[in-house]
Amino acid sequence: MKVIKKTNEIDKMKVLKDLVAKVEAHGLKVRREKLTRGFGYNVAPGVCRLDSEKLVFVNTHSRIEEQIVFLEELLMSLSDKGLVVKDLAA
Repeated sequence: MKVIKKTNEIDKMKVLKDLVAKVEAHGLKVRREKLTRGFGYNVAPGVCRLDSEKLVFVNTHSRIEEQIVFLEELLMSLSDKGLVVKDLAA
Protein backbone atom coordinates (compact mmCIF):
# COMPACT_ATOMS: atom_id res chain seq x y z
CA MET A 1 0.00 0.00 0.00
CA LYS A 2 2.81 2.44 0.81
CA VAL A 3 4.46 1.78 -2.56
CA ILE A 4 1.24 2.77 -4.37
CA LYS A 5 0.92 5.94 -2.28
CA LYS A 6 4.56 6.83 -2.96
CA THR A 7 4.02 6.34 -6.71
CA ASN A 8 0.96 8.61 -6.64
CA GLU A 9 2.94 11.33 -4.85
CA ILE A 10 5.73 11.06 -7.45
CA ASP A 11 3.15 11.34 -10.25
CA LYS A 12 1.61 14.40 -8.60
CA MET A 13 5.04 16.02 -8.26
CA LYS A 14 5.65 15.42 -11.98
CA VAL A 15 2.34 17.11 -12.79
CA LEU A 16 3.22 19.99 -10.49
CA LYS A 17 6.64 20.46 -12.10
CA ASP A 18 5.06 20.39 -15.56
CA LEU A 19 2.55 23.06 -14.54
CA VAL A 20 5.32 25.21 -13.07
CA ALA A 21 7.20 25.01 -16.38
CA LYS A 22 4.06 26.01 -18.31
CA VAL A 23 3.41 28.99 -16.05
CA GLU A 24 7.05 30.08 -16.34
CA ALA A 25 6.72 29.87 -20.14
CA HIS A 26 4.19 32.73 -19.79
CA GLY A 27 6.90 34.92 -18.25
CA LEU A 28 6.18 34.42 -14.57
CA LYS A 29 8.60 33.02 -12.02
CA VAL A 30 7.05 30.41 -9.72
CA ARG A 31 8.18 30.28 -6.10
CA ARG A 32 6.99 27.43 -3.92
CA GLU A 33 7.34 28.54 -0.31
CA LYS A 34 5.75 28.13 3.09
CA LEU A 35 3.52 31.17 3.10
CA THR A 36 2.89 32.38 6.63
CA ARG A 37 2.08 35.69 8.22
CA GLY A 38 1.28 34.84 11.77
CA PHE A 39 -1.38 33.34 13.96
CA GLY A 40 -4.88 33.91 12.68
CA TYR A 41 -3.93 34.96 9.15
CA ASN A 42 -5.02 32.97 6.13
CA VAL A 43 -2.36 33.25 3.43
CA ALA A 44 -3.35 32.44 -0.14
CA PRO A 45 -1.23 31.75 -3.21
CA GLY A 46 -1.22 34.36 -5.92
CA VAL A 47 0.53 36.56 -8.44
CA CYS A 48 2.49 39.67 -7.56
CA ARG A 49 5.28 41.85 -8.84
CA LEU A 50 8.61 42.49 -7.11
CA ASP A 51 10.35 45.38 -8.87
CA SER A 52 10.10 44.34 -12.53
CA GLU A 53 9.84 40.60 -11.86
CA LYS A 54 6.42 38.95 -12.00
CA LEU A 55 6.07 36.19 -9.41
CA VAL A 56 3.63 33.43 -8.58
CA PHE A 57 3.69 32.26 -4.98
CA VAL A 58 2.49 28.72 -4.28
CA ASN A 59 2.00 27.70 -0.66
CA THR A 60 3.87 24.48 0.16
CA HIS A 61 1.74 24.18 3.32
CA SER A 62 -1.12 23.31 0.98
CA ARG A 63 -1.65 19.77 -0.26
CA ILE A 64 -0.09 18.98 -3.63
CA GLU A 65 -3.57 18.64 -5.13
CA GLU A 66 -4.42 22.21 -4.07
CA GLN A 67 -1.17 23.51 -5.54
CA ILE A 68 -1.97 21.73 -8.82
CA VAL A 69 -5.49 23.19 -8.93
CA PHE A 70 -4.16 26.70 -8.28
CA LEU A 71 -1.63 26.45 -11.13
CA GLU A 72 -4.19 24.89 -13.50
CA GLU A 73 -6.61 27.74 -12.84
CA LEU A 74 -3.85 30.28 -13.35
CA LEU A 75 -2.91 28.67 -16.66
CA MET A 76 -6.54 28.73 -17.80
CA SER A 77 -6.68 32.42 -16.95
CA LEU A 78 -3.51 33.06 -18.91
CA SER A 79 -4.54 31.01 -21.94
CA ASP A 80 -8.32 30.96 -22.28
CA LYS A 81 -9.13 34.49 -21.24
CA GLY A 82 -6.17 36.00 -23.05
CA LEU A 83 -4.92 37.78 -19.96
CA VAL A 84 -1.54 39.35 -20.24
CA VAL A 85 0.97 38.82 -17.43
CA LYS A 86 1.19 42.57 -16.80
CA ASP A 87 -2.57 42.63 -16.14
CA LEU A 88 -2.26 39.98 -13.43
CA ALA A 89 0.59 41.58 -11.52
CA ALA A 90 -0.07 45.26 -12.07
